Amino acid sequence: MHILIAGQSCSGKSTFLKFCHQSGLFDSLSIIDLDEHLKKNFTPSENSSFFVDRNSLKAFRHMELSALSQLLQKEINSLVVLGGGTLDNYSVGDIKNLEMKNVGLFHFKEDPSLCLERAIQHDRPLTKVLEMSELKTLFEQRQKKMDLISRTLPADNFQTSLKILQEFMANPCQN
Repeated sequence: MHILIAGQSCSGKSTFLKFCHQSGLFDSLSIIDLDEHLKKNFTPSENSSFFVDRNSLKAFRHMELSALSQLLQKEINSLVVLGGGTLDNYSVGDIKNLEMKNVGLFHFKEDPSLCLERAIQHDRPLTKVLEMSELKTLFEQRQKKMDLISRTLPADNFQTSLKILQEFMANPCQN
């Protein structure tokens, strides 16, 4: 079984993943932050080329999709936090298919305007490639896609989110 946590950039997904790891409740799962996984699996020269321009952003999204596909094909149980743009190239049908497979897909729900504000404050790579109006549009588009995900985790309450994941793991077919 794979549990995927999707959400906006700067929604707190990576921080929540650390919280999950520290809880010890998911020791039976391989815990993966997809962004960190990509950093470890690319050479420094490949990493430095990302987000220099729009073309490198497209290349990164392609590598991200490939890495996720490879992870989902493995016969291991995993808890994976996706990058903010991992689902950008997924269609509505792709998202629904993910939910029907042996995958628990969750939306780590946070106010997208707050996420955008954090992305700007923390000088995230996208803020160097896109203009403000493009960033706002991107976050709005991503939110529409995130809203298609039937399972949600509240970003503002890690304990509740942890409990929801535990309940899912106990009864994945019923959730």
